[in-house]
Amino acid sequence: MTAFNTALSEQNRVFEQRVTELEDDLAAARTSLRRMIRSENRSS
Repeated sequence: MTAFNTALSEQNRVFEQRVTELEDDLAAARTSLRRMIRSENRSS
């Protein structure tokens, strides 16, 4: 049971790290989109 729990804990750590990476990517994409919208609004 201990090996199983260890494996699950490691898998959970990997998933949490990936979620953090994806959240960072999403935040960057939102920022970029806001800049594009502002730029388009200024040129209109």
